[in-house]
Amino acid sequence: YDFRVRGRRFSGTTGCETKRDAERWEKAERARVKTAEIDTANPLTFAAASSLYWHEVGQHHADAVGTERHLAWLQKQIGPTTMLVDVNSALLAKLVARRRGETVRRVRDGKVQEVHLAPATVNRSVTEMLRKILHRADRVWGAKVARIQWKDHLLAEPQERVREATQAEQEAALAAIPEDYAPALLFAILTGCRRVEIVG
Repeated sequence: YDFRVRGRRFSGTTGCETKRDAERWEKAERARVKTAEIDTANPLTFAAASSLYWHEVGQHHADAVGTERHLAWLQKQIGPTTMLVDVNSALLAKLVARRRGETVRRVRDGKVQEVHLAPATVNRSVTEMLRKILHRADRVWGAKVARIQWKDHLLAEPQERVREATQAEQEAALAAIPEDYAPALLFAILTGCRRVEIVG
């Protein structure tokens, strides 16, 4: 037999001699694994809770790939055997600090630089992701979870600066570019789309 349940692979021999018996055995084993994985009546590990969250909610997000990446990072940092009830405020503070210290490569002015993750990235990938999992565990699965003051762990995010081009700036930009670029620039002015959205 060889099947996957919530990204975890199960394989081996059924020990059966006929195909029909093997199929029956595999069906029963798959049902057993699903029941064991979803059994929220017993205390949950963080790995089980995050896998269940992925199955019920995360895989349906618009950015499911990002959600999966955040869950994988959290599972690696928290560990597979950590009980969900042990995911508390102190652990969250350590996770935020660890994630905040990570860097990514960015190209600025033609040079590759190592830059720290933005506060918004840390908030979305750690604090808010954990909050969603623990809230679902508490409200939907009836699991016991630690009470966390989530606002205490959110990093301050810089306010977005909203600025519109003046009529004179628009006219100057249109006069400075080749004529065949004008439709794209006018489209950008009218919609507020970014360059990558327009040319992509």
